Amino acid sequence: MKKILLLSNVMLIMGFSNGYAQVSDSIRIKALTDSITRLYNRYFELEKATRKINNIESKISNIDNQTQSNSERLNGISEADRTTRQTQYSSNKGGLLASAKFIEAASRSLGAFELSGGFMQYSNFITALNNPTNEDLGFNLTKEVIRIVDDKILKGKAGRRVGGRFRDMISKVISNPIVGVVGRTLMSVTPGVSSLTSVFNMVNNFAVTNEDVNLDAIKDFTTEMQKYVMHYENLGKAGRELDQNLNSLKVKTMSLRALVTNFVRENIADLYGENNVPNLDKMPLNEMINKYFNFASVLQHINQLETDTKMNHSTLLNKVRFPFAIRTRVAFVMEEIEKTYSEQIVTFKSYNDNISEIMTNATSISNDANKIKAKLADLESNYRELIRLYNDNVQLENVRDARKNVPR
Repeated sequence: MKKILLLSNVMLIMGFSNGYAQVSDSIRIKALTDSITRLYNRYFELEKATRKINNIESKISNIDNQTQSNSERLNGISEADRTTRQTQYSSNKGGLLASAKFIEAASRSLGAFELSGGFMQYSNFITALNNPTNEDLGFNLTKEVIRIVDDKILKGKAGRRVGGRFRDMISKVISNPIVGVVGRTLMSVTPGVSSLTSVFNMVNNFAVTNEDVNLDAIKDFTTEMQKYVMHYENLGKAGRELDQNLNSLKVKTMSLRALVTNFVRENIADLYGENNVPNLDKMPLNEMINKYFNFASVLQHINQLETDTKMNHSTLLNKVRFPFAIRTRVAFVMEEIEKTYSEQIVTFKSYNDNISEIMTNATSISNDANKIKAKLADLESNYRELIRLYNDNVQLENVRDARKNVPR
């Protein structure tokens, strides 16, 4: 009974991190909810302020229209009025075209936040370390476990009688771990921990049925094995934290995309006329941009309006508008893209630092420290390539450049 309790405690220690992860999950979910709430609160506060300014702009526009109408009836449009309206129209046209160009660039960045092949290459490099058959860090888990089992458990009569078969079973379990992956990604799956859990179960059963395995032997076995358990569990914990952070960023990105979609839909309805664009309320962001709200499409539409109105600037001002709302929303989107980019970079760096520390600490269980040094160099190389590809895909500088051209 004491032996069973001892090994049961070991299993509880191994399961502690999973319980901890559940607590962390609830904390992370709350943090994510708070983050998205802040995002939407900022957006709605922006909308509230924008509606007030829109009302003011509308009143000013009505006054301008009344003034123009009176002027036309009495004296005709003065040259100064004509020049003013021409200048205002040119400003509206330029601002609207710059906004369309900015939205194109911003949409590409939002898409790039959903990770590309560059991350897959990096993650495959890390995932290989989770494999219990991997020897890149200078140790073979199968050989190490069998060595410990031989030294601590298979000393008595039972060991001499069934030791060979028991070793074969352990070898097979480590080489072919059973790992549940439902709801988890490759980064958080830990075959090493699964293997060692199975080994503990096997040793537990062996100890129960063989009295010559005493408590001291079990204690020594547990102490030796715990170093390997910690190594693989730390890899799993780092993977779980990465998954959680990336999922949080993905949800935030999806929320931002929804707000941008609403922004673009309103601009299209305003410029083209809501009834002139079929299924606008159901059209996804990329389709709206590709068909109606990219630089080329907006320019083509405005050129057609100029032709249809014979460059009547008074009429064009009612059709080609650049309200304050566009300026504030562009600023909002730019700020959130900057934040998301920074959080993504911090997430990558934090994970890479964690893996580097885990690999460095593996010197305590490695038989060849030079292998760890070589693997650390490979890790750094893969990390630099990840960041390079990520920057190439996000193209943040292009978004910033496009933002500069939108009037503030």
